[in-house]
Amino acid sequence: MNSKPYSDLYLHKIGGWSAILSGLLFGILTFYLYVFLGALGFKPVMFDDHTLLHPWVAEHIRLYQLSWIFYFLTQLFLIPVPYVLAHYFQKGNGKLKALAKLSATFGTTAIAITVLCPIIFYAASPITAQAYVATDAAQSQELVLAMSALMTDIPKEIRLFSEVFLGIWLMLAGFLFRRSTRVQGVGWLTFVTGFWTVSIVSIKIFDPSNPLEDFLGIVLSVNYTVIGLHLLRSLHIQKSLNQPANSIDLR
Repeated sequence: MNSKPYSDLYLHKIGGWSAILSGLLFGILTFYLYVFLGALGFKPVMFDDHTLLHPWVAEHIRLYQLSWIFYFLTQLFLIPVPYVLAHYFQKGNGKLKALAKLSATFGTTAIAITVLCPIIFYAASPITAQAYVATDAAQSQELVLAMSALMTDIPKEIRLFSEVFLGIWLMLAGFLFRRSTRVQGVGWLTFVTGFWTVSIVSIKIFDPSNPLEDFLGIVLSVNYTVIGLHLLRSLHIQKSLNQPANSIDLR
């Protein structure tokens, strides 16, 4: 008996649940940052103003680190999704197969870069925050701010550029979804989310004070959850039809 159809089903099941968990964690992270930490005095503007961030972090080190753990987990669960989606689209014609592989390349690259950034933030933020509040000398604080810029601002900028790759991945995935007449809604949502991601992040790169990128997680949370639900729904349909999960005809 050929076990490949069953391995395909399990692969899509893993991808579906991974996308859902990533989306749910993005939602939890957004609530944690803007509601829970917000009640303790945290403001998104602090990400771009370390003179405000360091004193707050010094008083709430573990709570701040937990936010980066949440962010790390969103990326960790997202790792298999680009590959699974490329596999999902592999039954298209040669052009669509090439686009599916290109899409997976952009997505995997973006996630591989992004998953490292919260580790740096988690480790560096307490050090720079405690060093900043430990001295009252303006010259020493300026030195700490410069060190903080090297340790956290550079990874933050790298993360922003990786989100451009993430947006391109979502736009390509949205286009591929739309090639199936049964998933037009998912296709448009994914494409628009990718376009919005590229647009907002590009603005943020040139205007670091722009606040729109702070709320991007909400949009990504919804999109990842919808993608995961669609993969699981497709899995259920294929099981009921006793067909391989990758047998969708893309026209």
